[in-house]
Amino acid sequence: MSTKKDTTIIFQEGRISKILKTNRKTLKQFFTTLSLLVSALIISMILTIIFYQSQIAKVKSSQFSNLSSLENSNAEKATIIETLTKENVALREKLAQPAEETSALSLFTLPKGFKDISKQSLINLEEIKTSALDGKASIKFNVMNAKQSGKISGYTFVSLYTGSGIIVTPSSKSLEAGTPIEFYQGESFTVSRFRPFEADFNIPRNLKQAMFRVVIFSKTGDLVTNKTVGPVDLTGISQ
Repeated sequence: MSTKKDTTIIFQEGRISKILKTNRKTLKQFFTTLSLLVSALIISMILTIIFYQSQIAKVKSSQFSNLSSLENSNAEKATIIETLTKENVALREKLAQPAEETSALSLFTLPKGFKDISKQSLINLEEIKTSALDGKASIKFNVMNAKQSGKISGYTFVSLYTGSGIIVTPSSKSLEAGTPIEFYQGESFTVSRFRPFEADFNIPRNLKQAMFRVVIFSKTGDLVTNKTVGPVDLTGISQ
């Protein structure tokens, strides 16, 4: 089998000429291989550039997400600070005003400038259920935001009037000592639509009737709700 070869004569001055013979097929394979290697190198460089660009884009996206999250967190903190500032201003204004007298609230220590705003119906008590079983009286109810806009915050107390005494929840050592309860010692809440509440009381033996009272104060100590439930049958029949 004949193989095509190229003959190359190299002339050098003062020296014997050299004759080089090259195989066309071998030369073609060499340049083809070299071309493939160069192409592979270029493709590898392009893929590397694309990879690093995608990584840079991910880092930038993560930084932007973190920055956005931080901005949202700062906005929430600013809202909380603004709310607390308004409440602080309202409390300061109350200190300069005379308090309204309400005999039903004699259990509580009220701030100066206290107001009864329960007639504004900011909060409604709904789905009220009472029961008595195994020496325990219970009341369940939903605190509803009557305005259905924004949020309402405050403190809730539930009392059980037995005729011979008063039981209050959350319990307070100050009441046991014969001193009034601070209005902010109630169960703290914030409601945008509604929130369920439940209070349980251990009742004396042979007690047949009692009355519940739900008292809710605003964050600044104004009376938002003062509702009496009862008299309630405590002989074991749910009301």
